[in-house]
Amino acid sequence: MKRFLPICLMSCVMIASLFSSSWSGGYKISLSGYNTDIITQNEHLAIDIVYSPIINSQMALSLYGGYSFSNLFFPVTQSLHGGLSFSHLIAQEHFLDPLFIRDSVLWATVDISFLSIIPGVSPNFINLSFSPLSIFFGDKLITIGSIILNYDLSTKDLDWGVKLFELTHYMW
Repeated sequence: MKRFLPICLMSCVMIASLFSSSWSGGYKISLSGYNTDIITQNEHLAIDIVYSPIINSQMALSLYGGYSFSNLFFPVTQSLHGGLSFSHLIAQEHFLDPLFIRDSVLWATVDISFLSIIPGVSPNFINLSFSPLSIFFGDKLITIGSIILNYDLSTKDLDWGVKLFELTHYMW
């Protein structure tokens, strides 16, 4: 049963990619770590479905939801999460632009999300993350090095975390 949810999510992403036509939805994969006692301090892989009702050359507003787990083969901590992401243009001619073949722009991204540890359904945490380095290619958004503020709703503690990378791929 523990492996059913990630397999189901990945199957939905692959089936939806067969019918892609515009650039308002897709998937997001990220690798994060948290410094808190309730969530294990291992790395956490998150798989999300993303819908962006507003996406243009200046900004993007995205809604997402998905599943994350702390270990691929033996999940210690599993969670459901969902949130809102806002990305805004910083520079079209940026310092990393000569490294890429495709046109790219530099964005900054702010996320606010709710995280619920399984088996519970109610939110346990509110996460706020800031990503100063997000590179947008038109159909992909690559984010490197986000800082996460993690607020525990039950103990009222504020902790932190780091999102190493996040890849958002718009497919439909």
